[in-house]
Amino acid sequence: MRPAPLTVRSIAKAVSEYYRIDWNDLASPRRTSNIVRARQVLIFLAREHTTLSLPQIGRRVGGRDHTTVLHSCRKIGHLRDVDPEMRQELRDIEEIIYEQAEENAHYQVAPDPDTDPFEIADRIMSEPQDDWRLTASELRTLAEAVIMRKPIDEPDPDPVPLPTPEPVEVKPTLPVPAPAAQPIRPLVPTPIASVLKAFRNLENARFTPRERGEREAFERALNTLSNHLNTESNHVRH
Repeated sequence: MRPAPLTVRSIAKAVSEYYRIDWNDLASPRRTSNIVRARQVLIFLAREHTTLSLPQIGRRVGGRDHTTVLHSCRKIGHLRDVDPEMRQELRDIEEIIYEQAEENAHYQVAPDPDTDPFEIADRIMSEPQDDWRLTASELRTLAEAVIMRKPIDEPDPDPVPLPTPEPVEVKPTLPVPAPAAQPIRPLVPTPIASVLKAFRNLENARFTPRERGEREAFERALNTLSNHLNTESNHVRH
């Protein structure tokens, strides 16, 4: 009898046996280094020996997202290419996988079921409540999915690297000189303003002892205005 197609569960059984790590820890949020490595190997082998997509594999290994699954496949694939010990580990685990598959086929034992908790949940939500029919394996899968979602406060020894942003060239900004302060031009030219002021003073001083002095000041203001007008006129002509 030919062995049945491999499932994530059957691969996980061999990985658990090789690393002596329980399946619940492999699929849990735990991030200790030995569990992370075994989980990455499980994901890599599931990608190599099943036809499941990356999201399908992730959902079967504790609800991992596509990015985490892809990172695990790339990391173990790289180690397989450069690290002889990793190549040997993968060969040893594959031997266990196929030994278990042949043993199951010999005794006509079905492989460990490979159910997707999201598919089970979708089926439940789309059926009337009276029509729910769940197997013991499906109930176990749903229970594991809930338990494995519980957060565990452990540092991630192998975080998924974020893409490095492209460096942005920052050009120095030259200081912009402040515009020179412009003198505020009076609404009335100064010589004219002086004449007006002198005239008001003269009018206020009429018939008083100050009248003579204010008149002289008024005449000086007129002379200043006259000289100013002559100067401006010369500039215009030239």
